[in-house]
Amino acid sequence: MADRIPETYTFDEQQNLRFESLVRKRNHNNLILSVPSNAKEAICFLIKRGFNANGVILVISPYKKRINYEVQYLKDLGLTATTIIEDTSIPDREDIYATFSEEFFYCTPEMIENGFREVRSFINYLLDSKICTVIFEEAELITYTRRTSFQFLRNVRERYPKVQWIALTDASVQGIQHIASSLSMENYEIIEME
Repeated sequence: MADRIPETYTFDEQQNLRFESLVRKRNHNNLILSVPSNAKEAICFLIKRGFNANGVILVISPYKKRINYEVQYLKDLGLTATTIIEDTSIPDREDIYATFSEEFFYCTPEMIENGFREVRSFINYLLDSKICTVIFEEAELITYTRRTSFQFLRNVRERYPKVQWIALTDASVQGIQHIASSLSMENYEIIEME
């Protein structure tokens, strides 16, 4: 893995179609995207368009404020997105389960590891039947955080090997290799956006 050279592309409006094309060609591969932190919500949108995905994209993000911002951003673009985080009320959670038809589902690593039993069951149901891609934001945190929920994501990735994972990070190439190792990603490609 040490000799892996990332492809490098410039992220701006003129490159969006090219990026979508790159993603489309890698529709079934695990990816690690090194992207500027201010472009991550746009990347989620472009990944959706690039894959022309029929399933749900599960976005795992460690920051609740960022989740709320991105869900609204995607809704403003005309996409459907929802989230269940620690402070989502029981009636709201039940409504999401009953009527779920969104293109994006956001949650924190903690909700996957030790959230309410029905939340974990719902996420497992999505991974079993509906998820086409998992996007893991701020993936560099897995390399140095003590949050056990981040380490638990490796177990989730190994339990669902046919689900594609895309790790978003602003880490260096060495950090990217550590991310891949921490998530037990044996086969992956690196795309670096400048």
